[in-house]
Amino acid sequence: MRPLFYGFLALLLSISTAKFLFTGELEFIILDVVICVVFLIYVLFTKKFVSLAIVMCFFALGLGLFQIGVSTFTGKKFVGTQQVVGRISDDLSASTYGDSVTATLKDVVIDGKNEGNIRLKINISNIKDVEAGDIISFETHVQTAKLFELGEFQNFYYRDKTPYMAEISSKDILLHGNSLNADEAFRLKVKDVLYQNMGSSNGALAFAALFGDRSDIDSQTYQNFKSAGIIHILAVSGLHISFLFALLGWILRKLHINRYINLLICGGVLGIYAWLCGFTPSILRAGIMGIILFFTKLSGKNYDQLSSLGAAGILILLFSPLSAYDLGFLLSFSCVLSIFMLSPILTKLFGYIFPKYVASAFAISFAVQLGVLPFMARMLTILNFLSAFVNLLVIPIFSVVYPILFIVAPIVAFLPVFGFLLKPPEWGFVAIKNIAEFFGQTQLKITLKPLDIFFVALFFVLLFMVSGFFMAKLRTKAMCCSCLFVLSCILFGCSYIEIPRKNTLAYCYNYSQSVVVLTDSQGDSLAIDLGYLDFSTRLLDRLGLSKVSTLLVLQDNSVNIDIARGLGVETIVRTGSAEGFDEEVVVQYNQEVTFGDFVFKYVLSGSRLVGISIWLKDVSIFVLKDWNIPEKALQSLAESEYDFVVLGKHDQYASYFSPETTILTYAENPFADSCFVCDGNVCYTLSEGHKWRCLD
Repeated sequence: MRPLFYGFLALLLSISTAKFLFTGELEFIILDVVICVVFLIYVLFTKKFVSLAIVMCFFALGLGLFQIGVSTFTGKKFVGTQQVVGRISDDLSASTYGDSVTATLKDVVIDGKNEGNIRLKINISNIKDVEAGDIISFETHVQTAKLFELGEFQNFYYRDKTPYMAEISSKDILLHGNSLNADEAFRLKVKDVLYQNMGSSNGALAFAALFGDRSDIDSQTYQNFKSAGIIHILAVSGLHISFLFALLGWILRKLHINRYINLLICGGVLGIYAWLCGFTPSILRAGIMGIILFFTKLSGKNYDQLSSLGAAGILILLFSPLSAYDLGFLLSFSCVLSIFMLSPILTKLFGYIFPKYVASAFAISFAVQLGVLPFMARMLTILNFLSAFVNLLVIPIFSVVYPILFIVAPIVAFLPVFGFLLKPPEWGFVAIKNIAEFFGQTQLKITLKPLDIFFVALFFVLLFMVSGFFMAKLRTKAMCCSCLFVLSCILFGCSYIEIPRKNTLAYCYNYSQSVVVLTDSQGDSLAIDLGYLDFSTRLLDRLGLSKVSTLLVLQDNSVNIDIARGLGVETIVRTGSAEGFDEEVVVQYNQEVTFGDFVFKYVLSGSRLVGISIWLKDVSIFVLKDWNIPEKALQSLAESEYDFVVLGKHDQYASYFSPETTILTYAENPFADSCFVCDGNVCYTLSEGHKWRCLD
């Protein structure tokens, strides 16, 4: 019995499904019930009631920790405009197009009260207008960050502890000096010497390898690393900590340091390094497990891998409960767990073909790729079938480059004259970059699709059953695996069962742009404007759609054709003039057009386009164009008595419409039936009294 490991699994399960249990999502309720019933049957059969008590206590604790995690993060709601004062941290990155900057403020004061951090987007003409350490003040509307969007956890808010958002322009900023914290000053100093001595491209890679900050890596290099399957070397994790412990251990042995002093030194170095890296889940997990290993060696006890992993997981979740939703946390633990479970078996298999060292390296690489597969699929990333081989080439190089970089970079930061010592790491990153570029272009790769939660659970149960930790006879293992295979086939078949559809209207926001998606009972869809590809893909997944049949362009004169084609848009409708795309259809103002069950027209008032009227069966909908509308046009719209009116950010017009009209706005308004700030992304059924549910 491993109470720490199975207690951790129970804690992880309860926290990671609590949000969906409390909101009544059926698949998560079924998953938890099935797991609990199977475990209960096992306990009754083996009479291990102590195990039952431990697991159920951890499960109950997890439900409470979820509520604590949400309540301690959530900021208070503000009405109107607030006066904000804060200091820009070194978490500062420019947008792809260079026209805006995303920054994290620290030491934030809102209307004279200390309210913690705030994440803000500054629209500027020149990135040099602001820099890390600037103490600034401005007036803006402060919004509360949403932890969940379309069912996905927004880990960047939680990890950075930024419960607020704001958008401002550089002209609104007043500067009040500059001040950096010790860790920020050190990171920026190291960053400067890396860029000066290794160049901007290699310097960005080296900085990412040291501190996990990948914001300055150019998109092509990042994509090459991702496609080649070696992006993990740019996120501080167990790989880095193992190299660090090996380096420290070797140095301390050469100096004949007492083993107790050795433990204190390693723990101190690790604590400082974790602080500099922002206490990410991966480095905390690796650090805790490393310290446990040191303690077991000092005490003469056996080191149990699963118990150590469980202890690390419990400690992290106690202090940061919502990390259970963080893909970085899940990737870190699943990676190590798969190594523990699969590498001994794979090493034995590869040992028949390769020498022992090569077989062991191959086994670990394959085990890692299998373990992270379900979570990589959630990120819609690419699986390179050669990644295991690529890691065999890259890891030996990185195992030399990283320790040198770790020692030399701080020295050069304080003694720039030794900058030449950064040349070997530069050559190493050049080699790694060339390998990534070569293997990233291979055709032996596929884009992963998200796996259902049932398949993810079955996947890890299967890994456990084939591992040595499932201590059963070979025949028993084969029977269990066969049962899992049959269950997987049944679930796979169930996924193709058609679910009856209803006419629905989804009202969402993506980067300050409203997105409306209408779906009829036949599964055809009509969208008014679209967000970015990732957002829109998740939105369609939540709505149970595989593609967008028709896209109406309202807010923008043009549309990103790559995003439209990526979403399977069959027809792009606009009014005015065409952009020259094959999918485009141009319609006239005030002309009624029919697409399947949908009838729509672009509404013109005088010489101005004010929005789109849409009819689906006996329901009428109006979507307002995002600009100021003349009084006469508003009165005309109000007289039309629409069933739904989407006003977006122009909620001041809500009072014009009758109480029978369902009004959807961005901000809270007494006349609105639903607002994004309060309710999030929502979906209405266009029948049965217009019931609605939150998509988040």
